[in-house]
Amino acid sequence: TATVHFIPLSGADRLEMTEHLVTGGTWSKVVAFSPAGDLLAVSNWLSEDVSIFSYPEKKLLAKVKIPGIPRGLVFAGGSLFVTNYSTGALHRIDTSSWQLVESIDSPRQGALRHAVAGQDPDLLFASDMRRARVYIYNLKDQKIETEIPVDRNPNTIALSPDGRYLFVSCRGPNAPETYLTRSPRSGELHVIDTICRKVVDRRVLGNQ
Repeated sequence: TATVHFIPLSGADRLEMTEHLVTGGTWSKVVAFSPAGDLLAVSNWLSEDVSIFSYPEKKLLAKVKIPGIPRGLVFAGGSLFVTNYSTGALHRIDTSSWQLVESIDSPRQGALRHAVAGQDPDLLFASDMRRARVYIYNLKDQKIETEIPVDRNPNTIALSPDGRYLFVSCRGPNAPETYLTRSPRSGELHVIDTICRKVVDRRVLGNQ
């Protein structure tokens, strides 16, 4: 519905949607807040753009066109980074001009899905679903610094609070006929040590 729904977590007897924000895009996918909480970005899959709102005013500030399908979003270092699912590129949007100013290409055509920022302002982590990799980007040098192989179809990633470990949820292989049915095997959670930059633990956690 190209809508962001707001659900207050306190002050009510039950959880319910109380506000609805139309994004202006098509098939809105991912929501991300800036560290200060004053900006809200939404990636729009089919219209291939990103909507940016002020918060809590919920005023549309900009819509930025992406050369491909935008998916993951993360605010870091005064910029908004956008993962490109159709090309594997990582794009940087300047938050003062709302212009797409830089792109870091994938070594081979990938499908970037999710990105997170760590405590080091020069580093960013992203999952490549097509190539079964996690990339560590050096934002200062504008390049992929490390590629780490993981299980098939890595999805969402998350850093531990201290930034030491990166958790990677991997769906495993798709069923031959369609990804909408059960996978031939269970997926895995991979744990990456961000200091030595390798997988240090793997857990089988169920299908899809």
